[in-house]
Amino acid sequence: TPYYLGEMLEDALTAELLALCWAMCWAAQHAPAYSVPVRFLYDAQSAGQGTFGTARPVQGAAPEHYTPLAAFAAALRQYLNARLPTAHQHVKGHAGFAGNELCDALAFRLQLYVIHAPSLASVTAEEARAFWNLRATDILDRPEVADYIVMCDANSKLGDVCSDLVGDHGAEQEGQAGALFHEFLQKIDAIVPATWSQWHSGPHHTWCSPHGTWSRIDYILVPRHWQHAHFVSRTCPRVELMQLREDHIPVLLACEFVRNLPGKSYTCTRKQIFRPTPDARGKTASRFLTEAVPVTTWLASADAHYHTLVQAWQRVGSSISPPDSRTTTRPYLSQHSLDIVDERRPIRVALRDAHGERIRKWQLIVLVAFLLHARGQAFSQAQTQIADRWLKEADAWEASMLANYKRLARMLRRSVAADRIAYLDRLAQEVAGGHLGDPKSLYRVLRQAFPAARSARRQGIQPLPMLQLSDGTFARNTAERAEAWRSHFAAQEAGHKVDDSGYVKAFERHCIVEHSLDIQVVPTLSALERHILASRNARAAGPDGITAELLKLDVPLVARQLIPVLLKASLRAQEPVTFRGGELVCLAKRAGQVLGCDAYRSILVSSVPGKLYHRSLREALLPLLTSSQPTFQAGVAPGQGIEHTALAIRSFYAMSKASRKPASLTFFDLQAAFYQVLRQALVPATEGDQELLRLLHHLCLPAEAIQELCTQLRPGDPTADLMFGFTLSALMHAIQTSLNARDLVPDLPSAPDRPGCLADVGAVRLGLPAWADDFVAPQTGSDPTELLSRTRRTIETVVDFATAAGMTVKYGREKTAVLFPPAVIGNQQSAFTYDDMGQLVLGLRNSVADKPYWVPVVESYRHLGGIIVSTCDPLPDLHYRFAQASGTLKPLRRRLFGTRIIPIQLRSYFLRSLVVSKFAHSAATLFLRAAYQLRVWEQHYMTLWRALFHRRSAAEQ
Repeated sequence: TPYYLGEMLEDALTAELLALCWAMCWAAQHAPAYSVPVRFLYDAQSAGQGTFGTARPVQGAAPEHYTPLAAFAAALRQYLNARLPTAHQHVKGHAGFAGNELCDALAFRLQLYVIHAPSLASVTAEEARAFWNLRATDILDRPEVADYIVMCDANSKLGDVCSDLVGDHGAEQEGQAGALFHEFLQKIDAIVPATWSQWHSGPHHTWCSPHGTWSRIDYILVPRHWQHAHFVSRTCPRVELMQLREDHIPVLLACEFVRNLPGKSYTCTRKQIFRPTPDARGKTASRFLTEAVPVTTWLASADAHYHTLVQAWQRVGSSISPPDSRTTTRPYLSQHSLDIVDERRPIRVALRDAHGERIRKWQLIVLVAFLLHARGQAFSQAQTQIADRWLKEADAWEASMLANYKRLARMLRRSVAADRIAYLDRLAQEVAGGHLGDPKSLYRVLRQAFPAARSARRQGIQPLPMLQLSDGTFARNTAERAEAWRSHFAAQEAGHKVDDSGYVKAFERHCIVEHSLDIQVVPTLSALERHILASRNARAAGPDGITAELLKLDVPLVARQLIPVLLKASLRAQEPVTFRGGELVCLAKRAGQVLGCDAYRSILVSSVPGKLYHRSLREALLPLLTSSQPTFQAGVAPGQGIEHTALAIRSFYAMSKASRKPASLTFFDLQAAFYQVLRQALVPATEGDQELLRLLHHLCLPAEAIQELCTQLRPGDPTADLMFGFTLSALMHAIQTSLNARDLVPDLPSAPDRPGCLADVGAVRLGLPAWADDFVAPQTGSDPTELLSRTRRTIETVVDFATAAGMTVKYGREKTAVLFPPAVIGNQQSAFTYDDMGQLVLGLRNSVADKPYWVPVVESYRHLGGIIVSTCDPLPDLHYRFAQASGTLKPLRRRLFGTRIIPIQLRSYFLRSLVVSKFAHSAATLFLRAAYQLRVWEQHYMTLWRALFHRRSAAEQ
């Protein structure tokens, strides 16, 4: 080749000399331009030291083969010394040096195999098969990170039998020898580029038989995963091999490919989010907002107008709240504590360096001792004094730094304790003032003062990074995983996959709908200011990065800047695209079931200003729903908790049991209820809106509400639950009408008289008590047989109507299940069956979908934060609520409630606010009819209060 330096052999010593020569050639040509010294590292001492003049030039076993190359290397070194300063160093092989290990790793990544296969003319087929099997074993036993190239005289022909490994270019009859060779290719998963027309050009024959017949029996094989590379394959008939017989023609294979290497560093791209503190509000913030936000013409589109606002608000946020380089996960720490942390950090680094210096000095002392011992000598007095001085200086230096480090540690511990007490005192004042009325918010900010305390329900295990597909198999690569999530979200939102051109065509077919203006839905400035003030802080920001803290810098000014955008949206000019989307986040419903897409909730993190606009629409629609929904449908209007729905169900079941009348409860759970209601399933699919309007008019909705219902339903939208409430209300009315027609209304027990403090409202219509998307179908019967029959027909009615409305009912012990009294299950055992898991189920059939389904029969059901059992025993629910309160107590039991450093007033206040109130409030919906049940409640109550007095040992006292 042109790159020839006089080498004569292909061995390790020649390779070492060539490496030094080519390195010095590159240094002589390019290194002077950098004006830096050059150091050469080598692991062969004979070649390296001989080249750099610290030993005689290497000669090897045959000096005539190595002397010319060694002399040339020495001459290159002398020439290089005249141009720039050089140095050299020996490094041991496999000692962890990066350059040496890199060379070794590259050598192991590609292995070459040269194979000369026997011909079937001289051996049997069994011997040839054994030969190929041994070669396949050799190749398959290579290191996992290594690829291979096989150069073989296969004595076999290929081409007439095509496969993924062998093409039909230059095809020849395969025969028995070719079949054995083809099996070998399949075992090692190798392709033959010479058999493919897109890679091979020119003649293909490589061997001439004694009879003058040309054939192709010489091949170069490469792994099949190289097939995406660029190959050039051809024969070289004009190459002079200087052989006695020229019956073989060399084969050339050139390969070019590009491989993306992993990045040297990884960066996490985050959107710019600014959260100004309340102290930043004032005249300065108002001036920044006034100067930064430009005046935008009314003719500008809503997207351009809002984009201008976002950019201006972000500039204001960056100027008012510059990013702090010193971040902390403990917000209760004061500036004094953070200063101590900064002071300790360099001391910790210095201690680590001092420890390394001490080890280095000990190694020097041990090395000198070893050398002296080898010479039969001992330390001299001067050497002993030097070693003693080294160790004394190291001891004094480390002792002073360690003492300073411990002093700062004590100061930091006292400062952190004081900061924590001040933080808790401030929280208590905020709770007393009503600023933190939500227990969840109080618990979250309280946990920030004790970050080391782990939740009692949180487990340390992590799920495997895999995804289970709908057919039960697992995603094998990133593309399959992405497609599984896309299909999952498409099914939730009734969408279908389109490309860019299809997306454009879909909008071209979109017809413009005329809208009539309703002044009631136009947001007002006062309503917008009220919504901004009511927005919660520390909430996730949408794609625009605008937070509630940023909008609260000057509420009247920000509202005046934002109101034109909302007016354009309400007047149907155009709603900003940012308002109609967001970032989709998946949260696992249950820690142990995170392998499938269905085990995750879809949470949409949308724009905060968009939520303000949608909240104004919600206010306009909410009165329409509350005036038309059933009595016991809750979960949409504010102030409607789960207590009255849960009490209605418990009261019905308890009264039925007290009157000795069999009753059942069927709990329904809808899958992706808020955004899986298909309009085409709710009403017949027609070109117009007549059927849907007829349904809405049956609900007696006012005419002004129809235009608002044209707004699309989006997951995560603040109006999503409201829009679902309209659908569920219509469904409840339709189901109740059908139940009335079929005489399936449960017989609701009623008291003969009511207390004087309660007005007589007549008969109570229980209907289907619902909270959000969870509802219950109660049923009664004169005997177990009638109860079972009425319950079956009730479930079939509800499921048929839900299916017709496009809803999916999920069945399971914690999903859709039916609860019967124990006597009914015992008397009607033949009416039930068992599924594959041994669960007692009730078999029914969906008349709309014409499919069977099985509803689990349960003895207990967790409903709206409590547990309902078939025997009406309140103790399981009582124990469950105590366990929930204990879960809040356990992480903070020793660190907050049981420690005596924090004043008892603060500890008792937080215990009553977080734990005791949670247990007492939740247990207030229980019916404790026996004295022993009251004693259990009192025991749990006192157990929670006992956390204030943590028992200590006598030694600690």
